[in-house]
Amino acid sequence: MAKKEAATRGITNVICDVVDAAKMPEDWSEKFDYIIAMSTIHDVSAPEQCLREIHRVLKPGGQFSMREIDVHTQHHDNIGNSAASMIYVISMMSCVPMSLHENGAGLGAMWGQEQVFAMLERTGFSDVKKLGIPGNQMHAHYMCSKSGSSME
Repeated sequence: MAKKEAATRGITNVICDVVDAAKMPEDWSEKFDYIIAMSTIHDVSAPEQCLREIHRVLKPGGQFSMREIDVHTQHHDNIGNSAASMIYVISMMSCVPMSLHENGAGLGAMWGQEQVFAMLERTGFSDVKKLGIPGNQMHAHYMCSKSGSSME
């Protein structure tokens, strides 16, 4: 549907494809200016490998946006967050089982901002920021970049 919509609108600078995020095509190295992941990294079995691949395919100076649930890694730090208990249940029934596929990491939606920052930094991203999303109290927007400047 996305390819059809792009063609209908004459949009030519967007790639709509389905690939394994943990092993993207080799010829995609330093190909993209911007990549976005919407509440997905916590569901994959190899989140750190996915983030390394995203870093690899970004151009120097490229940006990565990641939307995730806005919580803390430690359970006790989420006391007072009215949505946390509901998200824990949903995560345990859906996100964690998906992430455990093929001996995966089992992060789940409640992996929390402390783990998010650490993993983004471990996988090579710089200038990591947590931004709010207007009108959305449940999610955080993590914005980061690949060091270097674009040669173009």
